[in-house]
Amino acid sequence: ASLAGADLPDNPIDGKNVWDLITGCPDAANPHDYYPFSMARTFEGVISGDGKWKLHLPHSYRTVAVPGNDGQPGRYEQAHIELSLFDMQNDPYETTNVADQHPEVVAKLKAYAETHRDKWWTASK
Repeated sequence: ASLAGADLPDNPIDGKNVWDLITGCPDAANPHDYYPFSMARTFEGVISGDGKWKLHLPHSYRTVAVPGNDGQPGRYEQAHIELSLFDMQNDPYETTNVADQHPEVVAKLKAYAETHRDKWWTASK
């Protein structure tokens, strides 16, 4: 809205003005404390505003069980992830859950997730 010169609506929105970040303003600050992520109708977790931490809330997801071959589809299966924390700078493939080593980060991101869910995901309460 800011870039287009439009007025903001009266109802709450989850967007924030990041134009200074996009244009490389040297003293620009990231206005986001966290980034939520979801798949379809499932709120799956949050990423810290600096991009270092990713907290998965417990949820089921679809994963490849057998990859496709020569244009033939593969096979998928349902899997489940428990509350998990990943260090995205040192483990971008999310192979090692570090929640036990960083309980303060889990608590902070979990609080963001609960606030976000309460505000935007009324159906998942």
